[in-house]
Amino acid sequence: MIPEIVALTEKLKSRVETGRISLEYPSAFELRVVPSAQYTFPILVSFDDDGFRIQAADWRATFETVDAVSSVICWLLTPYYRIVRSSVQGSNIATWVEIYTDQGWEGTEYVYFVDQDELSSPIDGADQIFILQQAVFLDSKFPEYYPAAHLDQAGYPVGTILGETTFEIQNGEWHPIGVPLAE
Repeated sequence: MIPEIVALTEKLKSRVETGRISLEYPSAFELRVVPSAQYTFPILVSFDDDGFRIQAADWRATFETVDAVSSVICWLLTPYYRIVRSSVQGSNIATWVEIYTDQGWEGTEYVYFVDQDELSSPIDGADQIFILQQAVFLDSKFPEYYPAAHLDQAGYPVGTILGETTFEIQNGEWHPIGVPLAE
């Protein structure tokens, strides 16, 4: 195992000790963070000359330092970050990370699968949106960061649906498929 992966393993040690995640090593250059709870997704980290690359579902990003990559991994394990992907007729348009703040969900770290110059937004022309959200850990300091954020009794963003939820347009608005709508 290369020193960068060893250093990342050390950063995640306290999270592993909770038993809520385990670490796998597909190669000397890779680390896979595997949550043990239901409605979760793994996070793959690899290292090469360009730095650390994180991949979760269809989203990916590159980071230069162990601190930056471990921070992103830990946030992806909370309900305050989620992976979102848009598609049209089964073809991906874009994927991105949304961060929950006191302003609601805000998109960041976009990865486009099509020419983004042709789009006004990552959901331009989409007929489906997929949201992947987990809650392996809560961040007790989250209310300090965003004191006006609306959280439910469990400490999750209001309206959280754990696991993968598919949204489709119905009557001009996005609605989750298979989730009962309040009357």
